[in-house]
Amino acid sequence: MMAPDAARLGLVALAAAAGGVINSIAGGGTLLTFPALIGLGIPGLVANATSTVALWPGAAGSLWGYRRELDGMRPWALRFALPSVLGGFAGAILLLRTSSARFDQIVPWLVLSASALFVIQRPLMDWLRARDIRLGLTTPAAEPRNAPSAKVLLFQFGVGIYGGYFGA
Repeated sequence: MMAPDAARLGLVALAAAAGGVINSIAGGGTLLTFPALIGLGIPGLVANATSTVALWPGAAGSLWGYRRELDGMRPWALRFALPSVLGGFAGAILLLRTSSARFDQIVPWLVLSASALFVIQRPLMDWLRARDIRLGLTTPAAEPRNAPSAKVLLFQFGVGIYGGYFGA
């Protein structure tokens, strides 16, 4: 691993700042920070962990900043907490059991998947709403009208695994 020069460190600092802003608004900031760390010559596994841990304070701040939007959703959010935490833990265990060489082979597919999900999230929600598929909310800011289905919670468990394995 080569020692980073001031210009490269400056670019990483800029990517970190932009990543924090993106994470606080919409998520996906690690799609900037992770490649910046890779560009510095940091191994993929270390860059993944560093990027994820470095951005969590921004995620916590975003949660605090958007807390009013969560009013009335506490029971629904708590139902999502268990599959999220369990999935995150499972993903972290998988990451710890993955060799650096294997992780480096998987990373391009993980980044492609994250980018694709980021791009299709709005059209997917529009598609679900057009077909009146019930996700448990009447409107994005409304109080939940029923508990999320087992399928939705299972999907959230998968999201948790992905997030625990690959922060981006």
